[in-house]
Amino acid sequence: MKCDKCEGELSKEAKFCPGCGVETKPKIDFKPTPWTKRFVNLLIDFLCMALISYPFWITFGAIFSFIGMDVVTNFIIDIDKVSEGRGSGVVLLFFYYLFFESLFQKSPSKFITRTKVVTFEGKKPNFSTIVTRTISRVIPLDALSFLDNYFPVGWHDKFSKTIVVPDSFSADDVKKINIDEFTKNLSSSFVGKVIKLLLLIALMGIISSIIIVSLNPASK
Repeated sequence: MKCDKCEGELSKEAKFCPGCGVETKPKIDFKPTPWTKRFVNLLIDFLCMALISYPFWITFGAIFSFIGMDVVTNFIIDIDKVSEGRGSGVVLLFFYYLFFESLFQKSPSKFITRTKVVTFEGKKPNFSTIVTRTISRVIPLDALSFLDNYFPVGWHDKFSKTIVVPDSFSADDVKKINIDEFTKNLSSSFVGKVIKLLLLIALMGIISSIIIVSLNPASK
């Protein structure tokens, strides 16, 4: 490590440069939120969706019935019958993330993990950006795009040009992140990827089962 002023060598513990006496400032390595925390976000959000699914569909059906558009709810029910409950799950996921991330820059899980969604420039995403981000979530195997890096920028991040960062990051901090660096395959070993993939598949299967069971009232 070198001094910013005189470029003299500094030890890691040095608080002042021995050459010019200038106070040293620790360099912060700005990175996106790690995949472990992103996975926790996913787990918490899926559990939240399971909890709100029943009141959501009661409200959803009442609103469209009131405005005379029962055809919408009937269409979703027909899709549910064909897809074994997955259709209503996709609709719930869309409105869940669209509502919270467009208003608060974060879903409920991100309040807990103290993270937020920002654009690559560090700004608050506009509504159309969140729509793109939310639609991109239903791309098949989107979750696997987060296994290529410990600090991932997955598909629904890339397509919407958004990123998840700690709440403490300012716009200037986000601009210091080398986005291209984290979209490349820089992750752990092959064995590590396999373990993460198997863990993801197992937990997603459990969570999906819980959500499908909780969404049954929507298809009755």
